[in-house]
Amino acid sequence: MSDMNAIKQNIWAMNKTQDIKSCVLLLDTMYDNSQYILDEGHEADLQSIYIRNADCIDLAAYIYTYGQNRSRYGVELLLPINLPENSNWFSMTEKYENQSDVQLMTKISSHLNLNSRLV
Repeated sequence: MSDMNAIKQNIWAMNKTQDIKSCVLLLDTMYDNSQYILDEGHEADLQSIYIRNADCIDLAAYIYTYGQNRSRYGVELLLPINLPENSNWFSMTEKYENQSDVQLMTKISSHLNLNSRLV
């Protein structure tokens, strides 16, 4: 995995599209960034990013803008499961298309168990 903590220093320096940067800025405004890790590597491109739970990096959300309507996001919620007969981790996903920023933040915060700064 890439050096994920480095991207927290300057969101606008990330090699991402404006929509992804705006999403990360909203996430940073609403939630304490010690609760999650931004992973702009791991199979992500300019139009996507992984956001991982800081305590369990296999619990993640993959956010993307390609194939979505204007100002909308797609998100895959990744859930690791450990099968008893095998020590390897496998991911299950839930996928949502054309989510508004509010819908996206609701899904990410619930999935990654993030506590809001706004309370």
